[in-house]
Amino acid sequence: MIEIKNLYVRYRRRQEPVIKDISVKFTNRHLILGPNGSGKTTLFRAIAGLTPITSGKILIDGLNLEEIYNQPGILAINLSEVYSVFHLSAYDHLRLFMDLTSGDLDLALRMLEDLGLTMDSLKKRKPWELSAGQQKAFSTAIALSSRARHVLLDEPFEQLDPARKGKLI
Repeated sequence: MIEIKNLYVRYRRRQEPVIKDISVKFTNRHLILGPNGSGKTTLFRAIAGLTPITSGKILIDGLNLEEIYNQPGILAINLSEVYSVFHLSAYDHLRLFMDLTSGDLDLALRMLEDLGLTMDSLKKRKPWELSAGQQKAFSTAIALSSRARHVLLDEPFEQLDPARKGKLI
């Protein structure tokens, strides 16, 4: 379960919080909808510990964010900047994150193949050399294949062409 209590998030250069007093429990599958700029990505980044919170509390399976950092397999997110170790090929990134999370490498490779990314192309390119749609497919496949207890998918269809959107579903 992901529990958020009285969450406020404010960016350094802004006085007003972008997230104001949110309290919610996510016990199973949930969909967060909202217009562009409404704070969906900021909320996901806060849950993942990538954006500092101003006040409030985020608990994942009853643990504070600091307590889950040393416990891989609890949380996965499909933000491409999370999966970026500069000198590694995309394939080596994939292997690394599957090892860290006890993920299913074969499942990830099948997903990526279905989305038009072959193992050969992953071995030849760094993640930042992939197109925007390929980067989104890559980070989504990692998150879904990680076997994490909680998977956050931020706009998983963003930048994907219609054919790839259908395959991802």
